[in-house]
Amino acid sequence: MKQAPFTSKRWRRVEYERLVDVGAFEGEPLELLGGQLIVAEPQHSPHAAAVGMVGDTLRASLPPGWIIRVQAPVALDDESAPEPDVAVVRGSHPDYRRAHPARAALIVEVAESSGPTTRADDVSRWVLAERAPLALPDFRWDRMAYPVHECEEFLRAIS
Repeated sequence: MKQAPFTSKRWRRVEYERLVDVGAFEGEPLELLGGQLIVAEPQHSPHAAAVGMVGDTLRASLPPGWIIRVQAPVALDDESAPEPDVAVVRGSHPDYRRAHPARAALIVEVAESSGPTTRADDVSRWVLAERAPLALPDFRWDRMAYPVHECEEFLRAIS
């Protein structure tokens, strides 16, 4: 007997959000990236602590009109709603009661690595989902790790 080829469904963000709203994925660590449901990696204590420290540091240096979103969706396009570790977005939390932000001024993904640098593909699947990067690649792009003071300077420059 001939076996049918494997096919998969490409999910749209609106379909995914409807299922999230009705609790279909309750307790499941999923993200929608490029139309695929991706299981998020588990978060160990060092990762959770680093995310909290990044959030605290950025929050303390943000000018009015900017907020920090921690592990909350960003509505990138019709097929992606990644949940970066930390996102800096314009506005206030109530601005996003009806819809997730479509863009972020700064995205931070914390990656555990035993080496001195982290390759871009190890940082996060979120980077792969970004269709229009906020900045052009430069000589630091391969490590994807930026000191907090560089992030602060970036935020001051765009305010």
